[in-house]
Amino acid sequence: MKKDLLYMYISFVYINVVGYVFHFVVSRWLQPALYGEFMVLYSFLLAGGNIANSIGSSSVKVYVDRVSEINEIHSYLRKIALLFGFILFVSIVSASPYLNKYLNLSWPFFFVIVGTGWVLMSVNSLEKGFLMARKRFGVVSVANAVELTLRLVRAVGGVYVGLRVGGVLLSSVVAIFIVLMFLVFKNGNIFTKPKPVPLSRLIFLASFTIPPGLFMYADDIFIRRYFPPQVAGYYAASSILGKAFIGFLLVSLSVFFPRIVERRNSPMLKTYLFELVGIYIVCEALALVFILTLGKNFFYILFGPHFVEGYGFMLWYFIATFPLVFHITFINVMLSFGNGIKYIYATLFLYYLGFTVFRFSIDSYFVYIGTFGLLVCIVDYVVLSFYLKRNA
Repeated sequence: MKKDLLYMYISFVYINVVGYVFHFVVSRWLQPALYGEFMVLYSFLLAGGNIANSIGSSSVKVYVDRVSEINEIHSYLRKIALLFGFILFVSIVSASPYLNKYLNLSWPFFFVIVGTGWVLMSVNSLEKGFLMARKRFGVVSVANAVELTLRLVRAVGGVYVGLRVGGVLLSSVVAIFIVLMFLVFKNGNIFTKPKPVPLSRLIFLASFTIPPGLFMYADDIFIRRYFPPQVAGYYAASSILGKAFIGFLLVSLSVFFPRIVERRNSPMLKTYLFELVGIYIVCEALALVFILTLGKNFFYILFGPHFVEGYGFMLWYFIATFPLVFHITFINVMLSFGNGIKYIYATLFLYYLGFTVFRFSIDSYFVYIGTFGLLVCIVDYVVLSFYLKRNA
């Protein structure tokens, strides 16, 4: 257990360091205007990838429950993941002319690259799920680290030969493909006879894993629609730091989650939730102090002089997105109960609806994100209180 946790934590630290370097190199090379466009497309890749990954992340339970047939089931689910990814690919490519115009991007073909990434990510996550079910966490950690390293190397090469946004985006897809080939070779089962399994439980579990990523990346998707290219680039720079901070907070959630599942019908659940909320608040307070004292110099070192105006967005970004951390935590708590899926998707629909219906300035954009998060947190509290009383 300790060895597995060590693998995952080392991988997390390495991936985040490489991820930072990736964005800092790319942002400096593309400059604010093109970096803003890249972040819209990259957020599409990651948000849709979250949907594509849902099959793999929920497959672990299926593998563990039927371990005697794990190879045959893996062969079957690999085909399902490939089909699912292809459906996502067709959907995004079909909508690309409309999305390109709606989001004020420069070339519809970028969405073909994004769709290809979704296909690969769907199968990639399944291969990692197969390894995790067999407790091969070391291989998963290495695969994640190699993927980010390849992404960085190819991105640097792409921008230096002048491929710009398309080159950087393609570097991520190529990195995923290379790692996928390694995982398929490692896992085998290429010619194993498939063993069909009921997909209803898999789909139900997957439905809980989709919303957090869609909440995380929603704000970046619309920045080119509402803001000038330069402003969109400044916003993207502050958001990449904000999302890294959210990811850091959610590591705490991943540590608490097994306890939450075990104690979901116990009074101890409230204690765990209070501890988790306390960690969130302390970390947020420390982050805000850092932003106000050392944040400007830190921002300048990371992004360079062309992005210095983006520092003014960072404080408001950290404040506005903080309530969404609680909502993502709520989603995971409801997963432990196996309830609330309709409410969760209703909040997700309303969040995206607001981005499409309202017209925003940069100030009102932050106000909308923060206000929506606060209102949802209030409703979350009421819903969670109901379930805690019902299960007491």
